[in-house]
Formats: sequence, structure tokens, C-alpha cells
Amino acid sequence: MVSGNFYFQSGSPFNQLIPHAVYGNNEGFALPRGTAVVPLVTASQPGFPNVVDSVGAQRTPTTFNLDLGFYYPIPVGEKREFRLSADWFNVTNAQRALTLDQTSLINSGVAGVPPVTNPFWGSALLVQPPSQWRFGVKFRF
Repeated sequence: MVSGNFYFQSGSPFNQLIPHAVYGNNEGFALPRGTAVVPLVTASQPGFPNVVDSVGAQRTPTTFNLDLGFYYPIPVGEKREFRLSADWFNVTNAQRALTLDQTSLINSGVAGVPPVTNPFWGSALLVQPPSQWRFGVKFRF
């Protein structure tokens, strides 16, 4: 038996969040909701893929994923069977950004000190996991 799953997701609107005087960090909008343009981020974090394919757009990246599953039943007697299975997740090994950092300014927390710029604004916070395999054996009786 073979199975498969494919999904395609458009990106979500991108925002430029700033501190609000009363409500705190990420409660204010520097621009109207969903109209901020995804910037090119130069800051990086070692070992973390920062694949943002939507630089210059007003939405997070479009993502897709293909998963495949296989299983082979082996009858053992009348009402028993072994089932060998394998699942292949993210067949194309796409590792695009799923969530971007929308915090543009961060409140310093010190009275009289203005908010500081977030160097990671527009960078990936959550990335698709790499291609993976899962193997299994089941015994049904």
C-alpha cells in the first residue's frame, strides 16, 4: 500500500509591530496591518537556516510539503499479520520559513530610553523540518 499527502499554503500578511505606550511590546502597528514589506535580513544565527523567499513582498513565504507512506502486510495465520511500514516526510526537503519575526522595535524597559531596533525583524522564526524517514513494524492479532 502506498499513500501520499501534499499541501500548499500561501503566506500570511506581514506586519511591522512596535511597542504600544499602554499595552507593551508587539501591541502597536508601525504600518496598517498586513502592509509591511518583508526586509532583507543581514543578521544571522549559526546553524539555523534563514530561507526567506518573500523578501520585498507583503506576505510570508509560500510553502508546500509532500509526504509519502508505504506499508506491506505479511499474513501470519488467519487473523494475524505483520505490517512493515515506512513514512517519508518532506520528500522535496523544502526548508522554507513558516513564521517570520514581525517585531520591528523592542521596548527597552528603561524609562526615558527609546525602543531599540530588532536586527532580526523579518528573519525566520520557524522553518520547515528537513526530509525525514520513519520505519516501523506492527503485529496485529
